[in-house]
Amino acid sequence: RLQYYENAVETWSDLLRRYPQDDVVAEASYRLADTQFGLARYQDAVESYRRLQQRFPDGEHAADAAFGLANCYYNMQQDDQAIAAFEAFAQAFPDDPRGSDAELGIQSAYYRSGRDMGEYLGENPDSPLAADYYWSEGQNAFAEGNYEKAARLFEKVTLDYADSQSAPGALFYLAETYYRMEQNEQALAGYRNFVTTHEKDDLVGLARFREGTVLYKLERYEEAAGVYELLADQDPDGQYSSLALFNAGLCYQELEDWPAAIGVLVRFQVDYPEDERAAGLSYQIATLYHDEMGDYENAVAAYDAAMAQGDAGIEEIGYRKGECYEKLGRIADALASYEDSASGRDLTAPHRIASLAQIGQLSEDAADWQTAVNAYNRIVQANGKPEWTAMAQGRLEEIRALTSGN
Repeated sequence: RLQYYENAVETWSDLLRRYPQDDVVAEASYRLADTQFGLARYQDAVESYRRLQQRFPDGEHAADAAFGLANCYYNMQQDDQAIAAFEAFAQAFPDDPRGSDAELGIQSAYYRSGRDMGEYLGENPDSPLAADYYWSEGQNAFAEGNYEKAARLFEKVTLDYADSQSAPGALFYLAETYYRMEQNEQALAGYRNFVTTHEKDDLVGLARFREGTVLYKLERYEEAAGVYELLADQDPDGQYSSLALFNAGLCYQELEDWPAAIGVLVRFQVDYPEDERAAGLSYQIATLYHDEMGDYENAVAAYDAAMAQGDAGIEEIGYRKGECYEKLGRIADALASYEDSASGRDLTAPHRIASLAQIGQLSEDAADWQTAVNAYNRIVQANGKPEWTAMAQGRLEEIRALTSGN
């Protein structure tokens, strides 16, 4: 195989000697240099690549010659020449697919020579490696938790190399460093800038979610809710959308905008029924109707939904429904709900005991002494907390005193 390449060198050289003006000269010159490179005859290849560049500076193999020349210097460990040649290639042919290889060649040659890449870039700020280098160094600082250093490096990329491929990531992570340092106003501006200027980037979902979170931290709840809902609207299947919608509900609760909070929670149940945060939402909705809005009719319906979904046990649901019915003046329904609660298996559950106490109290109010006595006796028989038992026994004694003369 080696002899084959040696013969090829002779063939290409002979062709160039015989036909120096022929149309095949450019191709033959490139093949000669490429074959010499393959034989590790790098100095010969350097001379051949240079002749090709001089004679055909804009020819078909101009990029091949520039890249081959740089690789010759690199393989000869002539690092200064390699760096200069790779730089020249990258600048002359920015769209060549070997650009990343050229960048690696520069970096490897620079590190191999034992010099600081940052120092080199300080002297060569227009190097095509600069943006990627500062971006990479920023990522390293970020991973180490050195957020101030990371912010300086990311900011340098966004300001000095705004058109580079590293700039979008640097802009996002600049905001992220401010977020980690709890510099919320700067983080907010950064995330908004990123979303505006790179709306198709894969990180937009996270940036918008972070925007909402920063607004929440700043107690700008209405704005935060709007951002969270916008994310859920624009990208309902996105990684952060379900949590964003859930957080919008929290924002409305902070604002005490109970109808809006309930609306978001109901939407969450519909849009993300399999999300783990959907568990218990019917009960939460019911308590908002019950405790915050005084909308007892809707609270009862929501408690029924919560019971069907297993959000809470019958002891608690029955008690809460009983409270609602009392507020509505529907005493018979209240007693029935309290009895549902009292029928629960957990005999000492606080809500069961409270339901029995309410049955006793409502029955006393109606002079239904036997029902009241039965309710208080069930509390005593449950043998729960001493204070519950003492309360029930006290009521039983009071009833006996009231009815002893009858």
